[in-house]
Amino acid sequence: MDIATPAQTEAPPPRDRFSALPPELISHIFGHLDHGTPVPALSRHLLPCARAVNFAHGFIWRARQLDSLVRMLKGIPALGAYVHILGLLTRPSDKADPDSFVDLLRLAPNVQILCITDTVASLAMLSERAVDSGGANLRDLDLSLGLDQVISPDFIPSRVALLSRYPLLRTLHLTVLGFLTDNAQGVSARDLQCPVDYTAPVAHVDSLRIFAPLSDHHVVEFVRAFRGLKEVELVDAYSSQHRAPVLAALDASEVRRLVLHESEHVFIRLDLPPLPTDWSRFAQLSELDIGVLIDYEKLVAAFPSFDTLSSVRFAPGSAPPATFVRQLLTAGLPRLRKVELSNLTGKVGAPIRRKDLPAVEAFVAARHAAYAAAFPQPPTAGPEFPLEDWTVPRWTVSFGPDDVRSLFSLARSVGVKMDGTVVDAYATHIVLQTQFHAREVYYKWEQKMLRHPAGLQVMAERQRARLLGEETSDEASESAEEGDDEEWEDTEDDEEVDGEWGEGEGQDASDEERRD
Repeated sequence: MDIATPAQTEAPPPRDRFSALPPELISHIFGHLDHGTPVPALSRHLLPCARAVNFAHGFIWRARQLDSLVRMLKGIPALGAYVHILGLLTRPSDKADPDSFVDLLRLAPNVQILCITDTVASLAMLSERAVDSGGANLRDLDLSLGLDQVISPDFIPSRVALLSRYPLLRTLHLTVLGFLTDNAQGVSARDLQCPVDYTAPVAHVDSLRIFAPLSDHHVVEFVRAFRGLKEVELVDAYSSQHRAPVLAALDASEVRRLVLHESEHVFIRLDLPPLPTDWSRFAQLSELDIGVLIDYEKLVAAFPSFDTLSSVRFAPGSAPPATFVRQLLTAGLPRLRKVELSNLTGKVGAPIRRKDLPAVEAFVAARHAAYAAAFPQPPTAGPEFPLEDWTVPRWTVSFGPDDVRSLFSLARSVGVKMDGTVVDAYATHIVLQTQFHAREVYYKWEQKMLRHPAGLQVMAERQRARLLGEETSDEASESAEEGDDEEWEDTEDDEEVDGEWGEGEGQDASDEERRD
């Protein structure tokens, strides 16, 4: 009787080269497949790789799906090890069972990215049971809480301190929902003198993003719990200039990137007194993104502290005066390389035809009247542009098209790259200006552009290129300029154009019509 030796019982080598690859490499290859693509288990060697693809991402849209997933993982415990990205994305009216959610954390111990829109489950993450059940590999956490939960007595500092017990957590996003007008009061300077004593501050999180009413005292204390943050994004759910306390509570010693914005959909507007902000505390700042109204004089005073500042962005809502941008460019900041002006935008849309001129002129007159009535601040609402697909820039007294041209020239002279949507605003302004106040030197070229299918867009792109100091090779522009002059000057062809401005006049248009 022959007895098989250990060498004889070894598994035969795989017949194909793909199966001979290491499991980690096979899983990486399978990972490029679209989520939900069925991967057949061709062999026992490929079965773990197929499971890794099918169970790596888990998204729960209803509370009953959470219960079903927990039952499945209890029946096949090995499957939970494959889950790395998990999302509990239930509707506000469909609350998840916190006990089932804690069980899911225990059954899926390798989850690295967790997104929760359910407020009950989000609060369960900040509990002793959740910390003890799982989260050892959690790196990215996105929570949604109600303001009534945040202002509860046990939230600060007890529940917030539990974040320090997720050892690998590096990125935290917090969204505070359910705004309460009774808790809309601002934090005073006296409140900041008696901060909450965090015996266990959260010191291992690198990136923090908060969407919440920043003027609320509890939100300010939540920010105070973190130490050594490198990236901070603060989005105010209220419309208020009372944001200095939350910036003062922030540990700015290592902040490299700071984003300060206001929600696009503001539900509550607060009339709270603004407090001064000490911007010099952000000495390690490399990237600054402002999307709210701030005291720019205080920011100018902190320029000597910004030795590492390399990029500044002004988003919609920031309204920086041109004098401040000019001071920023001439301050001699050693590492400043980019300034983005996106406080204004513009877009060229449908062509302006002769029949549209009265409506456009009425728009311009109404706009001037609205600005004059609201001087020196721009009007909160104005007339709508009568043509489709146009976005007309809202220039202000402190920031106009002439300022844009001079700022871009100054930026080129000091070696700073400047861009942003204000380039589109300037191009739109020039297009409108040349439409109504065309000079003789531009008249022939402008008429060509207007008759070209993409004439207005070509004009806008040319203005963008001039402002940015770049060369353009737009095919439409070349075809418009290099085309046969007879095509442009043929009055019969001009008359067939549907009411375009200058139609049927060609080069014989009168001086009076050229000035229109």
